[in-house]
Amino acid sequence: MPKFSSSTLIYLVAAAWLIPLIGKKLVPEVLGSAGVQWGGALLVAVLVPFAAMAALTRSPTGDRLRISWGHLIFALIPLVSNLAFQAVMIPMLSRVTAKQADDEAKKTEAVSKFKEAALNGPSEGTRKLTALSTYQVFGIHTEWRKDDGSMETYTPSEEDIAKRSEHGKFEQTSLWAGREIAWQLKQIRGLFLLNLGALGITMVALFWRRSRLIAAGPPPNLKPEP
Repeated sequence: MPKFSSSTLIYLVAAAWLIPLIGKKLVPEVLGSAGVQWGGALLVAVLVPFAAMAALTRSPTGDRLRISWGHLIFALIPLVSNLAFQAVMIPMLSRVTAKQADDEAKKTEAVSKFKEAALNGPSEGTRKLTALSTYQVFGIHTEWRKDDGSMETYTPSEEDIAKRSEHGKFEQTSLWAGREIAWQLKQIRGLFLLNLGALGITMVALFWRRSRLIAAGPPPNLKPEP
């Protein structure tokens, strides 16, 4: 056991938990970084078992064990609240990333169909229009077939380029958001496993503390004389 009072341990746990939690909203560029978030989570994971063990002591008379439930609850609040939040966020973000992957697959399929239509459409005008749409929607320069059988790669006009630029900005924003969500999901999964492991260690630490106190028995001045 570290040489800290039970109150000090609670304060340390609270600081390690609340500074990253509140700080990422107030100063996200600094306290919202992965290093600060993981550092705080690691400190909580290390400190909570010690803080929980400090809640289990002997009574003032030394003849029985007692547990400070208020102390124990305060020690466990960071782990339990983090686990609850992460248990909700993981399936939610997983559904978002799954939908993004499905949308990407549909986009790939749509590009193939557009390219095929640019080659095998019913008329030259339709095939050229399909090549134009392929550029405007997907930003891809594709070939289209003329009625004489020759192939030509669609060359966009300035107006086409301007329209594509606007659509491309939206795509870049969506792509950035998708990567950010995927990164957050990875971080939350890691933190969930860390907090779950810390909770398990805390339970083991409590049983170990209890067994040590029982094995040690009451203080010598309270032991019956032979």
